[in-house]
Amino acid sequence: MQLNPIPMTRKALFLLLAAVVAPVVLSSSVRVPSGMPSGLGNGSSPALSFDYDADSTLYNMFYGEDSTVSVVAWFCKGDSLRYLVKEGEWNVDGKDTVMTSGASMEVLLTVLDSTSRGYDMEYSFLDFGIDSTGNETRDDLMQVVLDELQKSVRGTKIGFRTDEFGRLTGYKDLGKVKRQCRHVVQNVLDSIPYFDSLKSYGLDFRAALSGVDADELVAGFTEELELLLAYHGLMFTMGRHQDHGDATETEMEYDSTVDVEVDPETLDYLITIDTDTYVPVEYVKTAMGEMFDSLLSGAPDDVRSEIDRNVDEHMVQDMVQNSYVSIRYFADGWPAEALMQVRSFFGDRGKITQKYIVWLEKSTGNN
Repeated sequence: MQLNPIPMTRKALFLLLAAVVAPVVLSSSVRVPSGMPSGLGNGSSPALSFDYDADSTLYNMFYGEDSTVSVVAWFCKGDSLRYLVKEGEWNVDGKDTVMTSGASMEVLLTVLDSTSRGYDMEYSFLDFGIDSTGNETRDDLMQVVLDELQKSVRGTKIGFRTDEFGRLTGYKDLGKVKRQCRHVVQNVLDSIPYFDSLKSYGLDFRAALSGVDADELVAGFTEELELLLAYHGLMFTMGRHQDHGDATETEMEYDSTVDVEVDPETLDYLITIDTDTYVPVEYVKTAMGEMFDSLLSGAPDDVRSEIDRNVDEHMVQDMVQNSYVSIRYFADGWPAEALMQVRSFFGDRGKITQKYIVWLEKSTGNN
């Protein structure tokens, strides 16, 4: 699996200040272990769970031994779900854990049209909020970003399409959203003189951000939507299944576990993929080097040398990155709850990022 440094997304805006000294966090896409779930048609972690009776008659009628669960959208024109999104980030050093960011937002998913080939849908941003980290400087920065999101992004709607299974196939015109993303970044930098003062140390955030692709900025505003639809169009075998992949020229070594459960009373279902990826330390150093090349393009040579020395001194172990993605669905295929957590650790030091999405209001033809 190819890993890439996290792009400059909405979350990264909250962390611009911390980025000067924070370790690189690598993001992994949702891994579908080989030989486990298959596509339909053409193609210490927290946990969500069910308490159910596997001997239930109704349960066995639909999900007997060796049966499968297909993630299929049974949406109707006019359906809508409102969700709360909570996300946070923590730095861990042995037994010490420090919260570095906390944010929330409300979003709305709406079905604009339903055909035999799929769905035309809309993703709307309703509101934004932050959680205090206990660090005044960091909280002030996050407040600036929050104010800008409230002013520039609240009310924005992103159109997208899915196939008949609910699998995301593409977005409609994203030009307006791209312009908004650039506008948000520019206004945040204009609002915080601190960033310009860093130029004397060779840290030029404006120059670094000017080179960020607009598509990467937009990705920060669609990641929750893509998480909610991550498993649509896939078929999973009931129960627990494990997979191991050795390192190759194009993939890193990993261990992965897939758990699939169904509630016998409601027929809601839960799919969890828990993956450990073993990342060579040299890969991490290369990724960090690319980040510092961007941020420190004008820095004196001794500043960059000192940073490189500290990286070499403290990064001596390979990194273990755990990706935990768990999504609970209503029987009609609407996501009810989603949890994504990424733990990136060198020994007992590292970073945890977590995103939790839960439905607040459901208005559907399948109620």
